[in-house]
Amino acid sequence: MPPFGRAAAGHERDLDALVAYADERGVRFEATGYLSDDELLERCSSAAVPLSAHQHVSASGSINTWIQAGRRPLVLESRYALEMAELRPGTLRLVEPRDLATAIADALAHPESTWIEAGASMAPDLDDVARAYIAWWRQVEW
Repeated sequence: MPPFGRAAAGHERDLDALVAYADERGVRFEATGYLSDDELLERCSSAAVPLSAHQHVSASGSINTWIQAGRRPLVLESRYALEMAELRPGTLRLVEPRDLATAIADALAHPESTWIEAGASMAPDLDDVARAYIAWWRQVEW
């Protein structure tokens, strides 16, 4: 096994295939395995291009981690991604799968586009959620 962190359970062959794919193309590849919260945010802050190429809801953790680190990730268009982009304008760059390579090249050429601008909404925050719960509970008939 190469000196990489381990893959999530059930995805070991995916990691092996990805390592081989990168090796065949002479591309540097690193799989860290588990990172602490601080290590993860540091990696997010230092990445050249923030990317979440998932096309399913489980990407929410990846997307929100990039946002927490102040990054504006490239995200493949999906119903979830569209909803998040509408909720938090300026925090994501939505990309059609066919345009991903071009979007990555553009982000490398314009690294400032990969950072969230000051003042972007991160709603809902804890206060927003608490207000929504209170409003909902007030509507419950006892």
